[in-house]
Amino acid sequence: MTTAPDRWTAALTQMLAELDEARRALADGDVSRVPTFAVPAGLPPLPPECADLAHQVARELRSLESEIAGELASRSTVARRTTPQGSAAGRSRRFEAIA
Repeated sequence: MTTAPDRWTAALTQMLAELDEARRALADGDVSRVPTFAVPAGLPPLPPECADLAHQVARELRSLESEIAGELASRSTVARRTTPQGSAAGRSRRFEAIA
């Protein structure tokens, strides 16, 4: 029988691996490969001995969110600088780049 700490350690370790993969995708410039993260269903309450690892996952997730936001903001700024401002076509392209 698997214990609660074992289950949580496995889930948190998997989350860290997914965060690493997301960082690699972001480094390659492919934001579309960054997965949506969700806490695995069916886990028991977080045992105290897993709190440090859970905090590490939370820190890494916040850091990744900031990196993604920065990348998207950078792309949006570049799109605005390179798109003609006066034409309807320019406004459409600018919307597509932001979306």
